[in-house]
Amino acid sequence: MSQSEPQLKLIPSIDETDHQQWSKWLNPSNVFNQFSFLHALEESQCVNTETGWNVQHLQFSQNEETTGFMPLYIKNHSYGEYLFDWEWANGFHRAGLNYYPKAVSSIPFTPVTGPRLIQKTHSATTYKQILSHIDDLNVSNFQSLYVSKQEAEYWQQAGALIRRGHQYSWYNKNYQDFDEFLAQLKSSARKKIKRERRQFQQSKVNFNHYTGQKISQEIWDFFLLCYQRTYLKRSGHEGYLNKHFYDAILEPMRENLLVIVAEYEGQPLAASLCFIAGDTLYGRYWGTIQDIDGLHFEVCYYQGIKFCIENNIKCFQPGTQGDYKRRRGFIPEYTYGAYYFTSDSIRPSIQNYIEQETTQLQSQFESWQNSSPYKQT
Repeated sequence: MSQSEPQLKLIPSIDETDHQQWSKWLNPSNVFNQFSFLHALEESQCVNTETGWNVQHLQFSQNEETTGFMPLYIKNHSYGEYLFDWEWANGFHRAGLNYYPKAVSSIPFTPVTGPRLIQKTHSATTYKQILSHIDDLNVSNFQSLYVSKQEAEYWQQAGALIRRGHQYSWYNKNYQDFDEFLAQLKSSARKKIKRERRQFQQSKVNFNHYTGQKISQEIWDFFLLCYQRTYLKRSGHEGYLNKHFYDAILEPMRENLLVIVAEYEGQPLAASLCFIAGDTLYGRYWGTIQDIDGLHFEVCYYQGIKFCIENNIKCFQPGTQGDYKRRRGFIPEYTYGAYYFTSDSIRPSIQNYIEQETTQLQSQFESWQNSSPYKQT
């Protein structure tokens, strides 16, 4: 390979990447792509070979200068991705084929759209180079998850198949307060939200927002307690992310953090964690030590909306899944994933599956449009 041609290198640790260089090319709003977040995942051992996330990051260089970076993991399962491919894995198994290992470019446990290929100067040829390299990794397929629409187009041009999913977002129309937002909703949706919130407005449950230096260790530890208890009750384990991870992000990412705490008579009973990134608020994790009807919606959604209004934040993305978000003012939007299968014989079947799935999703979006909780303008 000549010196002027781009070179690709596999790197088994985020610490070994030229992160001071590629971090310069990130938009501050891409908070989950930041070195601090990816480093915490690896340092805490939430992401490693034992958890099924074998680190194989890609770094690009040209003439001995770093020109690009892409987080990459070799996986032997499909947990923690949120663009589900279990049916594909089962289909491979029934056909006597190995679906795992697979290569995945994503932010582990974080279904948030953002750049996966971070480049000094954008070049469509890099996408083709990556897919050519995938054939040498001894995997059945490569996936780049939660990419932007533009990045999905580049992957498609390189030869990947594009699959759509959906998430929900709330948009701030320069509302002066929560009531002005409610006024934009149809009567039925507005009444349901008011009814859900009334019990908290009439009770002794208060909600406090903590950001930056206001997040004490005590508040941080209480959030973690809630997170672990709720995960344990729901899933039988304490969550994908451990105390070491949360402690590792507290200081370097403090200015990006929002902890919402529900308190009753001065005693905390539930908490949620959001990330502030530019003009977007991302809802990520929550938990409670006491089950109260409607508390989840208040802590995870309504208080996030309230925070956005008070702080002039334009968009609130509360997390993946949940059609119940829609009637609470959140709008469904497409998400994108790029998929490349190393076997030529497999690709037509996967493409057919994606086409059928896309048709169904488009019909669903039309139905959602017709049943929007917002008043028609």
